[in-house]
Amino acid sequence: MYGVNNAGDYAFANQPTDTLYSKAVAFSLKVADTSHSYASNYDYFKKAFSFKQAYATSISFSYIPSESVESVTIYSLFDINTSIKTGDVINDYLLYISVQNNGLYDNFDKIYANFNGEQNSMFAIATLVLRTEVENTMAQFKAEVVLDDGNTLTTTSPIFTIIPSEL
Repeated sequence: MYGVNNAGDYAFANQPTDTLYSKAVAFSLKVADTSHSYASNYDYFKKAFSFKQAYATSISFSYIPSESVESVTIYSLFDINTSIKTGDVINDYLLYISVQNNGLYDNFDKIYANFNGEQNSMFAIATLVLRTEVENTMAQFKAEVVLDDGNTLTTTSPIFTIIPSEL
């Protein structure tokens, strides 16, 4: 998990940050298969650079996840405001920025189509936006991802410095 600059017209998921505006808190969650190494990707590199493929104008590989994401639960590790306290599940306060929908905000439950659908890399990233203002000077989040094989993946964001929005 990492912070996302969401203070402008667009959320810049490729520019991680640890300082967020109180009315523009956003972060990305990455789910990846870390069992792959260079050796297991040798066939990929061989295909990408072989003469057989040299005539192609583009080489696109797609990946289908071997396990499906059954649930994603996001917790706040600091008080956000008077109604959202430390340890609360904040899924209902999150929007998902949908790449498939040209970066528009979508309901949180659309995250599953992103994680469980065909991928163009060995990982999937979901950028989430908090729909309420953070009244604290710090924020931190924990994500639990439950897979259909029974495994639970857990990660924690860094502690974000929250600065007042000038909106």
